[in-house]
Formats: sequence, structure tokens, C-alpha cells
Amino acid sequence: MNFGGQDQIIHMKVNRHILSRHFRVFTYSDQGALLEDQPFVKNDCYYRGYVEGDPESMVALSTCLGGLQGILQTNDTVYEIEPKRLSTTFEHFIYKVDSEETQLPPMRCGVTDDEIARQLKDQESANFTLMQSGYEGWWTHNRILELAVVVDHSRYLHHESNTTAVQYEVCFLVNDIEYFLHSLDVDVVLMGIEVWTEKNPIKIDSIGGVLGTFCNWKQTSFNKRIPHDVAHLLVKHDFGILVGLAFVGTVCNSFHNCGVESLMDNNLYPVAYTFSHEIGHNLGMNHDDKTCTCGHKKCIMFPVRSNATRFSNCSYASFMNTIASRNCIYVSSDTENIFTLAQCGNSVVEEGEECDCGALHVCIDDPCCESDCTLSPGAACAFGGCCKDCQILPTGEVCRPEENECDLPEWCNGTSYQCPEDVYVQNGMSCKGGGYCYEKRCNNREEQCRNIFGKEAKSANQSCYTEMNTRAPYSWGSSSGGTSGAEPLAVVDLDLESPTASSPLDFLSTLGCHCLSPREEYLLPCSL
Repeated sequence: MNFGGQDQIIHMKVNRHILSRHFRVFTYSDQGALLEDQPFVKNDCYYRGYVEGDPESMVALSTCLGGLQGILQTNDTVYEIEPKRLSTTFEHFIYKVDSEETQLPPMRCGVTDDEIARQLKDQESANFTLMQSGYEGWWTHNRILELAVVVDHSRYLHHESNTTAVQYEVCFLVNDIEYFLHSLDVDVVLMGIEVWTEKNPIKIDSIGGVLGTFCNWKQTSFNKRIPHDVAHLLVKHDFGILVGLAFVGTVCNSFHNCGVESLMDNNLYPVAYTFSHEIGHNLGMNHDDKTCTCGHKKCIMFPVRSNATRFSNCSYASFMNTIASRNCIYVSSDTENIFTLAQCGNSVVEEGEECDCGALHVCIDDPCCESDCTLSPGAACAFGGCCKDCQILPTGEVCRPEENECDLPEWCNGTSYQCPEDVYVQNGMSCKGGGYCYEKRCNNREEQCRNIFGKEAKSANQSCYTEMNTRAPYSWGSSSGGTSGAEPLAVVDLDLESPTASSPLDFLSTLGCHCLSPREEYLLPCSL
């Protein structure tokens, strides 16, 4: 790849973990009803890496849409790459990102000393308490930050009302955010997206007003939908020189763990930088002062947007203090909370739920279960073998008929919607064809021969069984290889894992017995 005036070799590895296994997308219908979807989103097309020869370089690229798109940073210079549209020869544009000196006026974060003082007052009024987790092992493992993203109506219209395009844009951003946060040993996992497809439920005015109303809306309407450590709102709105705002040190506060970023055009690098900067505030970082250093002219927490790619010593110290007093940023080995999701609406009845009819459009047609996972008025049950028309069946109703002569029927007891545990006759009872019942099935020699060698095969005579079951080193008589007290098996149930028997034919030829079959290779004479 040629950029920066020379050929460059890029080393990359796939980043498969930016999406939660239970990644969900929420939208709204024309009538304003909330809709939920778990779409298929490719997770094997996001990469991060470095430029050969520059150990401090960083690369974050995506190939999800057929070309390369993302960020390349080397020798203190940042480049963006994107595919050239309609190119038949895989051509790309690579251009240098302008530094902050070329921005007039300079774009900056909305967090000021006055803003921090106001935030602290809000948090005190909310009675926000911290849970001490201790300093042990605070920097010995990667940690996972669960992120939820909300996209406003204007940004949705910017993508011509294409929800899929919005999804990919957010995923690209998250991959770029990992580019910045990776130096903290923090992996960002996108838990879900909500797109305001009909209208904005909050007023979009000043950036401070948007942050406050978004946090209020999140607390009352969003927190239970998507689990998250932080939630951020992307808006297509010009706030002047302010491009982002977030609460400081609130990563585990369910009310204040939020931020807002302005996304006006299709240039994602500045937004990814701002997004990472605002997440830094959520993680407890303040703006860098003159005593802060990262080995470069500017660091990520500098108040004015720049091309910085590193956090300062001050940011690391603040992050350490935050991690020590929070209980939600899991270490990477603790994936239970990310990949096992218990929630109303997943069609699985979990602890605390009376029923679960699944997605909203399914619940509308369910007479027994409500969308909040409670039973409908007058309903005694919503599912189960002893539930019919939302009522429990009376005692004596058959809920599971017998399948065969080795099975037994089950009846409802009149008090439970569940059918009793499946029971069957005792193992060893006689059944048709001279067979014996075992684990609800009638097993006999003829059936076993047919199952293995074909429908025209049949069992050998008794002399063959007698000879086989008494010859060492083979073990016969049960599927586990034992012989005590068990009915001898058909000839084809020989121990094929024996070192001297590689096939039924090999073993039978040494024994001189056979299982009768229309296939000539198994028609061996029985000498007994």
C-alpha cells in the first residue's frame, strides 16, 4: 500500500469481538411502536494492526462493504482510506487527516470546569455511590466496555432512511474507537443500537441540554432494553465549535453513564476521535493540562480535537482510579455477562418471568402472554403440555401419549401447566419380536441388523451369538461393552474398535459366522 510518499506494508488481524453475540437493533413503526430485531451482521471483516517498521503505528480497517475503509496512523500522521466508488481495479482513496491547526475555529469538547462542577452537583443529588472493587489485578487483564449507541432521526434521514447503512456506520465507528482505547487494554463490545426512525423523542438544542434530556430518556426508556456500561447519542446537529459532551467518571452510573457526539458528514475519523475522548470522560479522565504527557505534542484528552492517538499519564492515572471503584467493566475472561443474555422478549421464560411471547409483533397475536412477560388478564398459563386456551387442563387429561409398547402415557395433575416427567416401562421388559425394552425403545436383533446393514438383513442363528460372546479378547452383551446380566447383541454389534477388527467383514471372517445380508460380501459360511 502506498501512502505518505512510500510503499507501506500493513499487518492486520481480525477483530471478531466488537459485536455482542446478542447484538440487537431497535427501531420504530409508523405508529410509533418499538420494534426489535437481531439482524445478521458480519463480524469477521473488522481488523486492527500496525505499519511495518513503526512500532507506535496503529491501523483500524474494515472490509465489510467490499473495500478497505478506516484509519492508518504512522510517524505522527493520520490517514483515512476508503474505496473509490465504481472502480473495477480495487482503487482506493488515501488522504491525510487535517491537524487541529487547520481548523478555524478549532473544534472542542464541551466539558469545562464549570460543566464538571455542574455534573458533580447532579451526581450528588442522584445519590450516586461507588462500589469498591480493589486495586488487585487492575492492569493484568484486558477489560470489556459494553457500549450502546442511539442514532437520532436526522442521521437516519442522512442515510436515506436505511437502517442497515446506519448499522454499518456505527460498527465502523466502534472499530475505530477500539483503535484509540486499545492502549488502555480495553475492548469495546457493541451491545446494541437504537435508531430513532420516526422522530426524536427528545429536543435537540444546545449540547448540554441534549446530554441532560438524553440521560433522562435513557433512564426511563432505554436502560432495560440493552445492557451497557455507557450509552452515547449520535446526532446530526451543529453545536458550533462543540463536537461532544459526556459526564465524567460515570461509567457504572445507570443514570449518568452517557454522552453526545455530533456527526454532520461522512468523515468518521473526527467522530471516532471525539467518541473516544468522551468515553474517556466516562472512564474518569479530565482534560490534559501542561503536566500531562504521552510522548507526543497532544494527547487524546486535550480539550481541542487533534490527531492524537495516545492517552496521557494523567489519563491512565484517572482510569486506574475509576477501575478500582467500579464493578461493571468486566475482564475479558468474564464473558458470561456479554454472551449470556437474560431478558424479556427473547422467547425464553427466565427467572422472574411468567411467560415470554418474544418479539412485539408476535405478542400482539398471543392471547395468553403480554409483551412485558406477564400473563394476560384471566390467563392461568401461556404454554406447556397441560395448558390449553390459557387455562390449566383438569386432572386425568393425557398430555403425552405412549409412543410404543415400551412407553407409558402421562396425565395432567390439574394444578400445573407442565406435563409430568416422561416415564417408560422398566428396562428389560419383553416386547415384540423377542426383543427387550431399554430406554423407551424395543430393541431386538432383527431391527439392529436392518439398521446397520439394510432393510433386507436379518439376525444370525443362536450358535453364532454363543461363539462370539465367549471369545476373547472381544466384549459383548451391552452397548458399553459389558456382559453381566445382559441379552447378547446381534452379530453386527461387535467391538469394531478392537485392534484386530477393522470392519465387520474382517471380524466375521475370523469367526466363521455372519449376519445374513443380501450383499454378497457378508455371506460368509457359519461352521458351527
